[in-house]
Amino acid sequence: MGTCKYCGQKAGFFSDAHPACIEKAKQAIQNMSAGLSTAIAEGKQSNEIKEQVDKTLSGLGIPKEQLMTAFTDGWSAGAKKRSMDKPIDNDEFSKIADVYRAVGLTEDGVRNTSGYRAMAFSFIIWMVLNDKIEPYQGPVQFNLQHKEVPVFGMANVLVKEQRTISSYAGSYSGASIRIASGLYYHLGGVRGHKVESTSWQEVDYGDFLMTT
Repeated sequence: MGTCKYCGQKAGFFSDAHPACIEKAKQAIQNMSAGLSTAIAEGKQSNEIKEQVDKTLSGLGIPKEQLMTAFTDGWSAGAKKRSMDKPIDNDEFSKIADVYRAVGLTEDGVRNTSGYRAMAFSFIIWMVLNDKIEPYQGPVQFNLQHKEVPVFGMANVLVKEQRTISSYAGSYSGASIRIASGLYYHLGGVRGHKVESTSWQEVDYGDFLMTT
C-alpha cells in the first residue's frame, strides 16, 4: 500500500499520491509562483513575501524539488519585470536578491535565470546613468570611440533571432493524364493555404561588449 507524498495518508496500491492531492498541490504551486512574481515586481519586502509564501503552502507537503523549481520561476519573472521597469540601484538590487535567499534559493541556483541577468544589466545601466561607472576589466576586442567606456563584456555569445517562415499546404485537385511511363500531365491546380511557423534562428556568434 503506497503512501501519498503530499498528505501522508494511504494512497492505494502502486500509487504515491492521491489525484485530489496532486491537483491541490499543482494549484498551490501555480498560485505561489505567480504571487511571488507579483510581490517582487511590486517591491514588497522579503519578510512579507516569505510570510505569504509560507501561508500559501501551509500543510500541503509539497516535495522540495517542486518548490525550488516554482520558487526559481516565480522569482525570475518578478525580478525581470522589476528590473526592466527602470534601472535599479544597489539597494534595489539587494532587496530583490534578499527574496531568493528568503525562500531558500542560492545565487548559483538563480544566476542563469533571465531575472538575474535582467537585474545585472539594469544595475549596470543605473551606474552609467548616475556616473558611478566601474569600467570592465576584461579583454576588449573592439575599437572604441573617444571617451567611450566599456562597462560589461562577455565572450562566446550566440545571437538568435525569432523569424517567421511561410509555406503553402494543401491538396491537388483535377485529373491526371498518363503520357509516358512514369510521366503524367496534370489538369487542374493546387488548392492550399498559407502556413507560417515561427522559430529561433541562429544569426551570429562572437564577443559582446556593453559600453557607455
